[in-house]
Amino acid sequence: MLAGLHQNVAASHSSSEVSHVSMLIAYFIHILGTVSRERTRAKAMDFLHKMDYNYVKAKFYILFPYYLTYNIYRCHDPLSISIQDMEKKINDHLEGLKNTKEKDMEKWIETLESCLSSRMKFQSFIALIEQGKQNKY
Repeated sequence: MLAGLHQNVAASHSSSEVSHVSMLIAYFIHILGTVSRERTRAKAMDFLHKMDYNYVKAKFYILFPYYLTYNIYRCHDPLSISIQDMEKKINDHLEGLKNTKEKDMEKWIETLESCLSSRMKFQSFIALIEQGKQNKY
C-alpha cells in the first residue's frame, strides 16, 4: 500500500518534491522512533496529505506544533498564517539555530586558543579537541 502511495506521489510530483517527501518521511521516523517503519511512513504520508502536499506547511507544523494543536482545539477561532509567513518563520528559526551553533563554535575556538597560550595540561587539551569533534566544529 505504501509503495503504491509513494509511486502516486512520484508520478504526480517532480523529483525534487519526491526527495522532499523522502526527507519528511525520514524526519518523522526520527521523531516517532522505530515503532514500525511501515506505520511511521503511513503516518508521515497521512500528515503530508493533510497538509495538501505543501512542504512549507508540513515543515512549519513540524517545527511549530503548537499552532496545529491550537487550531485543532480552537476550531471556532483558528489561527490563519499565510504560506509566506510560514516560510519566513521557518527560515528565521533555522537561522537562529545556525547562529547558536556558530556562537558555540566561536566560544570553543576562543577556549582552544586560550588553552594553547596558557600551557594547560595535555589531557585537558585532548578533551577539548574531542568536544570539538563531537560538535562537528
